[in-house]
Amino acid sequence: MTRQTATLRLRAGPVRVRAAVAMTPAGLVATGVLVSSILLSAAAVVRAAGARRAALPKKDDPPALDTLREDT
Repeated sequence: MTRQTATLRLRAGPVRVRAAVAMTPAGLVATGVLVSSILLSAAAVVRAAGARRAALPKKDDPPALDTLREDT
């Protein structure tokens, strides 16, 4: 199997960074699946948080009818 390689060279002022990575095609597929699953799970968490927030009463909403009854 042929390995795929990627290199990065970064220079910002006095700081220099150099990194290299080599992966097989199977490793690239595994990495893609892992990244995809992370993104999908993050999207599910954000959607669930938005749904919960939408279900909460807003600050300016009038109170519910059952809280308005008078005790006699």
